[in-house]
Amino acid sequence: MNFSFLIYQVAKRLPDKIALIEDGIQISYQKLWNKVEKLSAALFMLGIKTEDRVVILLPNCRQFIYVFFALLKNRMVAVPLNPRIVPFELNRIFQTANPKTIVSTSALIQKILDDNPILLSGKTIILTDTSNELKIQGSDIFLLSDLYKIKSDIHKLTTNSDQIASINFTYRGYGYPLGAVLSHGNYVYGAAAVIRLIEVELNQKFLLMMPISHIFTLICCVVTPLLRGATVIISNNIIPKHFFKIIEEYKIDFLVGVPTLYKVMLKNYDSSKYNISSVKYGLCGGDTMELSLYHEIKEKLGFELLQGYGLTETLPVTCNPKFRNKPSSLGILAGEPPCYARLRIVDDKGNEKKTGEIGEILINGRTMMKKYYKAEKESKEVIKGGWFYTGDLGRLDVEGYLYFEGLKKDIVKVGGNTVDLVEIRNVLLSYPGVGNVKIFSKLDKLWGKIIGAKIVSSKSITEKEIKNYCQKRLSGYKIPQEIKINKK
Repeated sequence: MNFSFLIYQVAKRLPDKIALIEDGIQISYQKLWNKVEKLSAALFMLGIKTEDRVVILLPNCRQFIYVFFALLKNRMVAVPLNPRIVPFELNRIFQTANPKTIVSTSALIQKILDDNPILLSGKTIILTDTSNELKIQGSDIFLLSDLYKIKSDIHKLTTNSDQIASINFTYRGYGYPLGAVLSHGNYVYGAAAVIRLIEVELNQKFLLMMPISHIFTLICCVVTPLLRGATVIISNNIIPKHFFKIIEEYKIDFLVGVPTLYKVMLKNYDSSKYNISSVKYGLCGGDTMELSLYHEIKEKLGFELLQGYGLTETLPVTCNPKFRNKPSSLGILAGEPPCYARLRIVDDKGNEKKTGEIGEILINGRTMMKKYYKAEKESKEVIKGGWFYTGDLGRLDVEGYLYFEGLKKDIVKVGGNTVDLVEIRNVLLSYPGVGNVKIFSKLDKLWGKIIGAKIVSSKSITEKEIKNYCQKRLSGYKIPQEIKINKK
């Protein structure tokens, strides 16, 4: 089944129900599906073919959702990217994915144009806003709003569950991004698992605050509520007072976020100014949650955090159910295997660990990616005998609850973002005069971890020079906050 068709089924059943709200604009399920259908037809008219890769480089907005489902409807391949990405990082991804089309804003396209215009040469650019100043040699530029007006036949394409839906780039410690190939079936079972675990209901209202390009947000805060007929309120403003007002105005009852977001809420909430009593639960993922955070949120903000576990390569795997919550754990599997996913804990030789013993977490099942795109060697290293070797360490208790116990791979989490330490080291080593680099991480109360670097250089360089160099080559959250330089 084509995954986007599930939205059509909801629209047919609940045409007037509100699906999306953004800046006061309400979009019904019928209007959502109409947008998807018109856009999907227009994309064919532009010459985009099935299985072509299309980059979605957008902040949180309803247009992201229209484009995502239109691409899936057409059996095109969505490549969602974080708008904070810099052109230097984008270059490697473009070399791998070779997208022919980019959907973005004029500001983000201008940023690429100013830094590395060759990245845009020969691409079809679709803008969500108007700009008469953009001129890109060899590229066609269209406005998304105009595409809805194109009259063309609606294509109905059959899709099996193995059809590629998206390529979602992530890091594993190789020093470069890897594109997880996710199928229509992955999305179907990933969403079904979340719906089952957190018991999503028709009348619920989800607040979209985290970057929509992240698989955690996309599955848990967009796909899952929409397939259930719930309402998603979209925010692209992370200023606390802004989303406190949204929670109060729309009576939001479910949040999705990383530990850093909930810490920001704790730090900034003032009960005399805001009423967020409508919130009953918050899903917490992207990084491990301290038990103290769970208790503070429950005591001071009045709602319960449900911690879960998943990866870009596996989608959500476990979560704590509402009424059987063990907040120190990562939760349990959704349903009985092999409905969604299976899980094993093994030693370095692949032997099963006993209950309570620590080993590497292995995942198998219908939410597991097909492979890494154009990365056969890396795919074989992580997928063995049908099992995905996560590089995460964990243990299971007697009730099947999973506990996180550390990492085997060369990454850290900064504010819920995966940071590849090898990538940072390689960037620093490329700076003229740098002869040796040691990357380290430190615990941080807000971000979970922050990155540091010890540099040995053959010439005099300053911390400011290094950070300026990094700003051109790394997303902001990857740049080392603490830099120590020794001249040899």
